[in-house]
Amino acid sequence: MSKAKNTNKQLLNWIANRLDIGNVRFGKSIPLDGTYDLQDAMEEGVDLCIYVTSVILDIHKATLFNKLAIDKIMEHYNFQSLDGKETVLTEEDFDKICETIKKSLHSEKCVDLY
Repeated sequence: MSKAKNTNKQLLNWIANRLDIGNVRFGKSIPLDGTYDLQDAMEEGVDLCIYVTSVILDIHKATLFNKLAIDKIMEHYNFQSLDGKETVLTEEDFDKICETIKKSLHSEKCVDLY
């Protein structure tokens, strides 16, 4: 239970900080007098959806990149170890793997994935 209380306190502190920023930026507290209506709330809600979707897609893209990088590195080691020699992933090999993944993520095939 104490962990949840700590999390709640963090959230409340974050919200309080945002309210303080608004007070400074606009020179007043958030009005509760009908200044903002349903249209304002809907527009803010849509903006929130856009921002959250953008962050989710960015995280998804990074996660996909990391998964592909791990797969390519494993392929590199598996291929290299077929001859029985100990192998080291060089910085050059790693850079080539990353470049290959970046190109594939920007291909038309992958564009719809994120």
